[in-house]
Amino acid sequence: MATSLRQTIANRLNALKSTGPRTAEGKARSSRNALRRALPDRHRHPECMTDHSAMPGPHS
Repeated sequence: MATSLRQTIANRLNALKSTGPRTAEGKARSSRNALRRALPDRHRHPECMTDHSAMPGPHS
């Protein structure tokens, strides 16, 4: 389904508003999101941890 011109304009105007944190305080706070969200999940679910060192990578 193609996006209408009206919707495309609305999307672009909306994208201008969502540029992420701008202040040093905001950037510092958002950089800690991984510590608050991702790391605790790994400690609660150690079975989800996968050893990727044996997997072939793009430079193997």
